[in-house]
Amino acid sequence: MGGSATAETTPMPGRRAGSGTTVLTAATCRDTPLVRQESALHGSGVKVRPSRVRRRGPDSQAGVERCPTVRAPRPSRLGPPTLVVGAAVLDDLERPTTLLAARRTEPATLAGGWELPGGKVEAGESPLHALHRELLEELGVEVEIGDELPGPDGDGWPMPPLYRMRVWRVRIIRGVPAPIEDHDQVRLLGPGEWLDVAWLPADVPIVRALLAVSPLAGGARKEPPSEDRAPGDRAPGDRAPGDRAPGDRAPGDRAPGERPLDAGA
Repeated sequence: MGGSATAETTPMPGRRAGSGTTVLTAATCRDTPLVRQESALHGSGVKVRPSRVRRRGPDSQAGVERCPTVRAPRPSRLGPPTLVVGAAVLDDLERPTTLLAARRTEPATLAGGWELPGGKVEAGESPLHALHRELLEELGVEVEIGDELPGPDGDGWPMPPLYRMRVWRVRIIRGVPAPIEDHDQVRLLGPGEWLDVAWLPADVPIVRALLAVSPLAGGARKEPPSEDRAPGDRAPGDRAPGDRAPGDRAPGDRAPGERPLDAGA
């Protein structure tokens, strides 16, 4: 049966009602070749759709209802999605504050977008082995792998139309991340910055899910270090020259009951 074949339909006789509309009854359609074909197809996933057309000829004003139009489904050309793996590179597997983002250089449709590093699982390769390999090839690092971040359906994260991705939390144990392959830049995003880059659309829900389970990552940015402050600026709690803390005594002050040094015994 062809992918888009449509069975021919023919106006069927029936009892006439009111304004000239032909109303089909079970008796008029039940034993026609078309309806027998429809009945056979109902159990095979074929979609059956009724149609209504205008009669041509002397009764052109009257509508004629036909037996259902039978359409065979188009065969799917897409197989199951290809599995890829991704890494949420964190500074701590339990209480992370930083997340690594890598900017794509290819293909052209993805170039300039930011993503979690990773790649395809090769034939005969386990997902975790693929993750170690991809991070070494792309960033030049070795990692400790923590828990997986489950997708919305428990079977990875959708990357339509061709892929699905499983994501693990990882921590670098050897090497310094660098854009070696498929990327031209990497960034460590600190607290409050995890959504500051233009993530690829498929990565956005993953980063949001990471944020939801990383309370230290969504906080306000830290105070700049003291060397970045302008001359004369004081950090919270700093005292100005000459300021005394509670309990400090100025020269010559005496505590209650204390006698001057030149007083006789």
